[in-house]
Amino acid sequence: MYKINHIKIGGFMRLKDIDLPVRPLMVLIGANSAGKTSLRTAAH
Repeated sequence: MYKINHIKIGGFMRLKDIDLPVRPLMVLIGANSAGKTSLRTAAH
């Protein structure tokens, strides 16, 4: 089984430069148009 430990995204939709450690349970909270859906789409 594979495990994602880290996500790094640059220049995707609203995400300019994201460097995010991944934990077993993560909750994304933020204002409208903050990039939550962009992060989910990029990680998919």
